[in-house]
Amino acid sequence: NQVINDRIEDVNEKNTYNDMIEILKNDFEGTVEKQSDYILKVKDKLNMGQVTILKKIDNLLKWGVITYYKGGDKRRNKMLSLNYRES
Repeated sequence: NQVINDRIEDVNEKNTYNDMIEILKNDFEGTVEKQSDYILKVKDKLNMGQVTILKKIDNLLKWGVITYYKGGDKRRNKMLSLNYRES
């Protein structure tokens, strides 16, 4: 992801963000209905704590890589979606 490559120097950190994007893209087909489901999947695959994951999600939102919106039953779910698809 070019945005991440431009903003982060540390290779491990780049890999973590790119892995998080891959999880959203591959496991949830680019959009997750509940942020909590995404957090659990990232925790499981990348062995990170919830606070760390939320901070990284916040950065991805700030950088415009993903979008957050309300959805689901009575619009209570925090949904996350990739802003673009990479080939």
